[in-house]
Amino acid sequence: MLLSQCIDLIIILLFLSFVSVSSIESMEQMTIELKEPKTDDTKDVYNGFIYLNHSSIIQINLNNSIEELSFIIFQVHSHLYKVTMYRNKFQSDTYEYGTNIGLYSKIAENDVFYIKNMNNDIDLKLYLAIQGYKKQDPVPGGCNMESHVPVSTDLVIQEFSDYLYVDIAPAQNPQEPNCLNPSQVSVKVYLMYMPERNFDADVYFESIKSMMNLPSIEKNGVIVPAMSKMMQMRRIVGLYPGTGMVFVAVAKAGADGYALYVPAQTYGCSPFSNDGCELIKDLLSCVLCALLVFVGLFLCYLRHRFFKIELFTFGFTSGFVLTYIFISYLVVTDRTAVVAASALSGLFFGSMWLMFWWVYGIPIIALLLTSLNLGFLMASLFYYVIPDDLYFREDLNYWLIFALIVLVCAIIMISATFEANILACAILGGYAVIYPIDYYIGSNLKYILINTMRRATVPNFKSATLVLNYQYKDLVLTLLWASLTVTSFAYQYYTNYGRPPFPPPPRGIRARPPSFARLSTRPRDPGTCDERTPLLS
Repeated sequence: MLLSQCIDLIIILLFLSFVSVSSIESMEQMTIELKEPKTDDTKDVYNGFIYLNHSSIIQINLNNSIEELSFIIFQVHSHLYKVTMYRNKFQSDTYEYGTNIGLYSKIAENDVFYIKNMNNDIDLKLYLAIQGYKKQDPVPGGCNMESHVPVSTDLVIQEFSDYLYVDIAPAQNPQEPNCLNPSQVSVKVYLMYMPERNFDADVYFESIKSMMNLPSIEKNGVIVPAMSKMMQMRRIVGLYPGTGMVFVAVAKAGADGYALYVPAQTYGCSPFSNDGCELIKDLLSCVLCALLVFVGLFLCYLRHRFFKIELFTFGFTSGFVLTYIFISYLVVTDRTAVVAASALSGLFFGSMWLMFWWVYGIPIIALLLTSLNLGFLMASLFYYVIPDDLYFREDLNYWLIFALIVLVCAIIMISATFEANILACAILGGYAVIYPIDYYIGSNLKYILINTMRRATVPNFKSATLVLNYQYKDLVLTLLWASLTVTSFAYQYYTNYGRPPFPPPPRGIRARPPSFARLSTRPRDPGTCDERTPLLS
């Protein structure tokens, strides 16, 4: 975090050393009149939009007529492109650089603010918000020990491939300006999801505005718990690339005093980069994902007629998943190589499972793998739906309950083998159909399985908060999944009604023909034979 801030500062200083103020295309000024908040439950004394041309700077003067104000938080929000904001004079302890930035200012100091757009050929639309606070309100980031500015009102987001960190500077208690006991100020972090795969600027600004006052924060956001009692100022959240997230922290001190940090937003990816927000980037994964649609439809509607293909399919799936987890946990390597190795392992497992049926032909044992696959999906769905709980962050608790759900599903299937097998294929086949569609339309039902894979392979993922993100697209796919399950179960049950539940056993356990050595060759007495006399005796 400090390294990235130092790099940003060096870039800005180099820019200023080569570009004089006179070379900037435009220098504008504006004056903002601070007004009393419209309601008692908001701190807004100003909010509005401005347009800033490329390579230009704007000077903002404040005119305050509110007597009770002690300090303000001046915020600037930009969609995708970073801007620079500083107070009075550009120096290391007075500037911020980013897309969601804010500066603390005492009313008595009459600070002047500057916003600079250093992006070439890009004109920006910016949202400005100023929140005013009284003496009894805590100072957000007032006990900062890491950031280059004395009072850090921003939330710092660090993104990784599967999760992200949200770091908050401790707030300052108005009764204790020396920060000897910052824990007296409670800090809560809220999270709100933006619409899936929507990178529109207007949606971005509306999302930021909906997390700018306490009532709307409590209505739209979900509390993100701290990692532990020892790390109260850091949050870890599971990442859903392409689904925007807005974070905001609320500091409370005393009965009525509270203050808001500057909201921070991220998509978990770069929407306009070369890779974009696509999760599947290699050809092999794309091909396997596309094949899932046909595999899912086969399991839904044709499973009983091609029983051996069903066995091979679930053997392949089990081998693929186990190998992927094993390699990803032990070795950090290219994803394409892991997928290829897992696919080869899946072919081997599928062939071996089919060979097991050919040799032994016991239906209950052959269907055990199908029931375990269903149990794996149900256990993953359980952790996807339930609220995040600190109890499940312990590996022992998590995997014991996971294994219990898998075993319960297997036991239930054994009690009604034929019907349960059709139902399992309908559920698993329906999910296989919607899984590639989920990637295409940008919903998040794919994370039912992905989060389980992350938990098994990513060391720090157990500390991540997993907040259910269920939106309109997810509802549509859920209805499709349910429709496929019901219709395919009904179709297979009634088309196979009255037929043998499973195909004849393979050659390994077929009934042996009678031995000719046992046949009696003793001649019969014709006088003792009638129509009831057996032909062979």
